[in-house]
Amino acid sequence: MQAYARAAIEADRKRRGEPVAYRLLRKNADGEWVTDGRPWCDGVPDADLVKDSEKSGQYRIEYAFAAPQPAEPVKVPSDADIDAVFNDMPDGANSWLKSWGYRQFARALLARYATTKEQP
Repeated sequence: MQAYARAAIEADRKRRGEPVAYRLLRKNADGEWVTDGRPWCDGVPDADLVKDSEKSGQYRIEYAFAAPQPAEPVKVPSDADIDAVFNDMPDGANSWLKSWGYRQFARALLARYATTKEQP
């Protein structure tokens, strides 16, 4: 279970991107988080700042992330791949439309090319 959770976290990080900037927020008397005019800082905060902000309930760090990227490129089936799935349908090209139809053909095609990471 821990390995699954770690893999999910890593995949999420890949999609989200790495932090590229941060800023420190302070909780004001009304309980709202404010910047006090502090600018964004490039990169990631040092470990001491992170530790201090976690200990204190009055400060927290806001991160800005790079533009989201897909975890892995999408694999598009070629015409030959589509033909191979089509020929695997019951009765092949003879009567596949009558016995299966487009929806089942599409499901079979997607099932063949879906990765285990995309499926729950």
